[in-house]
Amino acid sequence: YKVTPEGEYITSWDYPEVSNGYVNDMLILPDGGALMVGHMYSTTGGITDGFALRVDLNGRKVWMRHYTPSLQTYINHIEALTDNSGYLISGMAGYKIFADWITEDGDVFDQKFYWNNSANNDLYFAGVMQSPDSTFIAWGSNTAEPERKWTVGKYLRDGTRVWQNEVTGACQTVFVNTDAEILVSFDDASGIYFRKYSRDNTIIKTAIIGTVTRTPKIIFAAAWNYDNTAVFTGYNKVDSNVERENFWFCKIAEVGNPYLSVEKPLMAEREDLIIYPNPAKDAFSLNSRVPGTLVIYSLSGQVLQTQAYLPGDKTDISLLASGLYMYKFSSGKGLSTGKLVKE
Repeated sequence: YKVTPEGEYITSWDYPEVSNGYVNDMLILPDGGALMVGHMYSTTGGITDGFALRVDLNGRKVWMRHYTPSLQTYINHIEALTDNSGYLISGMAGYKIFADWITEDGDVFDQKFYWNNSANNDLYFAGVMQSPDSTFIAWGSNTAEPERKWTVGKYLRDGTRVWQNEVTGACQTVFVNTDAEILVSFDDASGIYFRKYSRDNTIIKTAIIGTVTRTPKIIFAAAWNYDNTAVFTGYNKVDSNVERENFWFCKIAEVGNPYLSVEKPLMAEREDLIIYPNPAKDAFSLNSRVPGTLVIYSLSGQVLQTQAYLPGDKTDISLLASGLYMYKFSSGKGLSTGKLVKE
């Protein structure tokens, strides 16, 4: 999706080449295009390919490459190389962390492997990033139960290890700040933690994000801000009933002190919006039981209709030309978007 800085929908593109997989990270390019990385499952089973997909400013595919250093390859991270020679893509290959250095056209010109983890289990949340002190930080978690382990380590360009840690739990996100300090979010049986390492592997701070009390706890993402704060998002699974999952949000100071947190039901307030009929000739209805705002867009992102919706209302589209449109419905239940066909 392409949206405005305020989150308003502009347009979207579909990529059938990635229909059987996931996009795990994306890098916006100086020309307005993007590089997406992720993994795809084989339709015959047993093989997972990593991929990179480059698109231009208008969402058109420029190229797509597959990367398979192992039968099970997941690419989780991408960043531009600091010497402007291309991009660094990284993730897991079997039970190793790997990194590929690729050109502007996606060709591999170097490859390194890190951390052959002691459990010999497949990794997840693995990746490699550049540090301002000209080294590389590699991280990952294994899937061994009941004792999961995660690692974070510093390596030279040629793959030589400077230092490395193995810690019980699961590492979720890693960030390297401008002082070459490493900031890690991870979880274990007792909670979710934030840890900060110095460039020479001294633990500066470890703090539990104490607002999240239920297990298991999952971190979707962490963002690090210029005001020396960090924002974590994720969810807790209260029990086996999916309706009891909770979404949570926590903002902490870089020293690890929580000062803003929100926890709310993830599923209970959601409603699956349906418009009917679709295709529609002159009007359609929504199944929403709450009031909201309905906006209809052209495929180029132009706003064509805006309606203050009340439950039971019908939306008149008799003046629209036949064709494909996008809609957005926002209410106290959240935001829903989709496609509308006008006959």
